[in-house]
Amino acid sequence: MIRYLLLMLVSIFVLSVFRMIAGALSKNLSEMMSPPPSEPKAGPQTPPRASAGTGGGELKRDPVCGTYIPADNSVRKLVNGETLYFCSPECRDKYV
Repeated sequence: MIRYLLLMLVSIFVLSVFRMIAGALSKNLSEMMSPPPSEPKAGPQTPPRASAGTGGGELKRDPVCGTYIPADNSVRKLVNGETLYFCSPECRDKYV
């Protein structure tokens, strides 16, 4: 009887330690997979991006660099009756 009680206590302890380690690992992995809090500085070859802002809304794809930006915060250009959305004036000017 004491053997089973001791076995139960050891099992509970081992499971608690395992859950603690698994929780810490999953938290670290989720932090590694989430985007950085601030946008990294653009290099000389990358056009500057307009900030995405916190507002919701429909996302549009920049045809030059492929960045998705909210339609409200984008730079627009009307081409052949179609509105195109750009992340920055530089991308708008590069569009052919």
